[in-house]
Amino acid sequence: MIAPNGTSDSPQAPGLPDPETVLREADWESLWHSQGSAVAIPDALRALLDADPAVQARVMDEDLAPLRLETFIYPAAVPAAQYMAAILPDPRIAAIGVYRHAVDEYRQHPLRAMLLIWLGYLLSHTDDNVKAREEFGGNPSPDEETLFALRPAFYQQVAAFLHDDEHEVRYAALFAAIPLAEAPGLTRHQTELAGCARRLLATEEDTYRRVRVLNGLMAWGHDTAGLETDDDRRLRTLLNSITTEPSF
Repeated sequence: MIAPNGTSDSPQAPGLPDPETVLREADWESLWHSQGSAVAIPDALRALLDADPAVQARVMDEDLAPLRLETFIYPAAVPAAQYMAAILPDPRIAAIGVYRHAVDEYRQHPLRAMLLIWLGYLLSHTDDNVKAREEFGGNPSPDEETLFALRPAFYQQVAAFLHDDEHEVRYAALFAAIPLAEAPGLTRHQTELAGCARRLLATEEDTYRRVRVLNGLMAWGHDTAGLETDDDRRLRTLLNSITTEPSF
């Protein structure tokens, strides 16, 4: 909960600042997102720890939506990612709420899974952006460099949920861990993650989730021929031709 003095009683994450320290030390007045100034983001992030799952869902679906963009990393997304990663162990994040899945479609998910998916997308887009820029001799932006430097700390937080009791949390943790394991110091975890991926594919029926995991395996050089279904192959072809897909 948020203590009377305005601080969070979330346990401090190894390698990451205390969540409230992240909010206090970031220069929110100079940070921005798709709608301009990010001065309202700290209050939105604090509300993720609200006792009401409806409030948590509104924050993820609406208040933090300006931080999301596939082709650009907004400066305000960097401290937001640190805060989200830091609060992952907090028991209040296990609350189940109703979240936007796609246009006019809502589904129930644990907030912890939603945070992991948010981090996974941010990290995947960061990795893709940097690789694309390097092809033309460019360098990572300062925000991308910061996120890259945080990958070991992020991985430690994410990996704690690879064997969670909740299937959705296990999938979301794997989704976030796959781009993190591309980091030079974290590639040693790819073998463990490949095992997690194969176990998930043995029971996972959602084709979107299956394709995301299969893409990770293929990127690491694994033979997925015996793991793929015809639906998996059809969806991969479709996704290669569009730019948006359901967030979960």
